Amino acid sequence: MKKLIIISSVFFCFLGNVHAQSEAEFVYASDALRFSIEQPIGSTRIQSIGGAQSALGGDVSNAIGNPAGLGFFNKSEFTFTPTININTSRSQFLGTPTKDVLGNLNINNLGFVFSNAKDPIVPGKWRGGSFAVTYNTTNNYNTRFKYSGINDTTSLSDAFVEGANGVWYGDLQDEMNSEGQYYTWESLAFSTALIDTIWEGADDEYFSYNELEDVRQYETVRSMGSKSQWNFSYGGNYNDRLYFGATIGLASFRHTEEKVYRETVLTNNDGYDDLTDFTLTETLLTRSSGINVGAGIIFRANDYFRLGASFQTPTYFYSVKSNYDGDLVTNFNENPYGFSTGNGELETTINNYKFVTPWKLSGGIAFFFNKNGFISADADFIAYNRIKLYSGDDELSFNITNREIKAAYKPAVNFRIGGEYRLSLFRFRGGYSMYGTALERKDNSNNNENPTHYASAGVGMRWDKFYLDFGLVHTFAREFNYYPYQLNDNTEPVANVTQSRTKGMVSFGIFF
Repeated sequence: MKKLIIISSVFFCFLGNVHAQSEAEFVYASDALRFSIEQPIGSTRIQSIGGAQSALGGDVSNAIGNPAGLGFFNKSEFTFTPTININTSRSQFLGTPTKDVLGNLNINNLGFVFSNAKDPIVPGKWRGGSFAVTYNTTNNYNTRFKYSGINDTTSLSDAFVEGANGVWYGDLQDEMNSEGQYYTWESLAFSTALIDTIWEGADDEYFSYNELEDVRQYETVRSMGSKSQWNFSYGGNYNDRLYFGATIGLASFRHTEEKVYRETVLTNNDGYDDLTDFTLTETLLTRSSGINVGAGIIFRANDYFRLGASFQTPTYFYSVKSNYDGDLVTNFNENPYGFSTGNGELETTINNYKFVTPWKLSGGIAFFFNKNGFISADADFIAYNRIKLYSGDDELSFNITNREIKAAYKPAVNFRIGGEYRLSLFRFRGGYSMYGTALERKDNSNNNENPTHYASAGVGMRWDKFYLDFGLVHTFAREFNYYPYQLNDNTEPVANVTQSRTKGMVSFGIFF
């Protein structure tokens, strides 16, 4: 039971933007949703047309999208897509605006397609097929936002006081393991003298050494990592009319969230010259690997019209590992315990649970205008309310969490549309996509309570032996509220955050 108390306390404190939610259940459900959601994926060509590829074929991205499209290849190919992501955030906190820009590089797409298509003069309805090995980044978690402002009403230390009230100070002192690490933030705040017992003799009532001060509060919240997948796929061609394929996906994710929160005392309103500032640093690392399978079909009615459909099973993520580390440092001019700096650490590891993402059903249609170009449209249906978590630990049950997922999440529909116009060796592209929200009810978290919209454009050049594609994808701004801490009377401050992203890609491909 002690383990469950630690998990709930630590993760709830870390997820400071959760407001009026069930603590541990919300954290796990929120993480399961985060690692189930995907962004538009594929090569520069496919992303430039909004990701609408279900009925197209002939692109390395089909290996993860609709493997039936691999049946359209008549020669082998290698492609590589490096990407730069520019994330922009703006925040308003206690009347103070803050802007931040973060850039990062990653490999968006990499793949080989090995074709054994028959020559057109060879008779027979079976026209051969292609095998592909591909890598795709299916979600990029690299974001950052900052906020800063002067607060003359509340402090993070007030939340620690509320959490400690009613607990005998001796119990807080005992909450330390053999490595010198603490179990709860209240015990850590007490050990570093950020909070203390009332001096008149009450040993279960607490106050903060900056409870009457004006303080500057500022925080940096950064998310790092990605979700990616290797696919081993095959697509075949029957009579140049019916194309079918299957794929095995080896998925993985690694996500790190770092928070650095600091308060600096600006005034001395309580008559004591003691606390000058404190800094809370938190890091949560979560990682896992999983497996899924998929299958698809494309019907080429004629030279102008195609229909496509595909299905992907849930991804089974096994042995999810989460490591949390927190550090609290307090600095004093004068301290009743006789030290000028207090330093304490809180750490926990959870590595005995697994979860299953929802299944996905996709369908698409494509219209071709001779050899001048095409228009393509797709839709996905994803049952986010079918996410499930499992535990191999008798002390950790996900029954409540799974009920919360069914109540809080719903199936979502993603929509994509795009096109390409061909002029000699040039290809001009554009697209739009909307990824639906999984939330059944609104809350104040930053977990995609509204649909996410993307606009894309690109240009490519084709030669006999190689090609070069350039593309841009812009993720429209989304807004959310971030709460640094919660108080019983709901007087805590809130940061209003707006985030957007622009992604630039280039694909280089070789035919062989």
